Amino acid sequence: MQLQLIRNATLKLAYGGATILVDPYFAPKHSLPSFTGRSQNPMVDLPVAVEEILDGVELVIVSHLHTDHFDAVAKETIPKHWPLICQPGDEATIREAGFTDVTPLGDELIWRGIRITRREGNHGTGAVLDKMGPVMGFTLEAGENRRSTGPATRCSTRRCSKPSRLSSRM
Repeated sequence: MQLQLIRNATLKLAYGGATILVDPYFAPKHSLPSFTGRSQNPMVDLPVAVEEILDGVELVIVSHLHTDHFDAVAKETIPKHWPLICQPGDEATIREAGFTDVTPLGDELIWRGIRITRREGNHGTGAVLDKMGPVMGFTLEAGENRRSTGPATRCSTRRCSKPSRLSSRM
């Protein structure tokens, strides 16, 4: 496995013989309003060009639709025919942006021999949760290996919180 943290939640992951882009956030530095009233976002430049980030990518996973996880620049630059996995309920919005191969991750699916299992996540509790909405994390398994990622998801290589048992296949 090779993992590259691009910026914020954006990851490029080489795993199980595939290259996966997670939560693409490509906006230029300070081009979006502040989330907290302190500084415009994003707070830093991308460390590499968008073209380099997209090079070799075969699958995109979007954990949720906040702009710091899937922004307008990403929507414009990611090829619309690429496979994209999202949490249930977000697929219509992503299709409206022109993406044609969108699959909601209900519980788990197999993509090119990689098992992708949804993990519940959240930004907080109470009023914070009500305001911020649902998010998902996920676990990847290929062969003997398991890797976990996603917002607010507590996982190790042996267990994750709130596992579910339903199954769907891509």
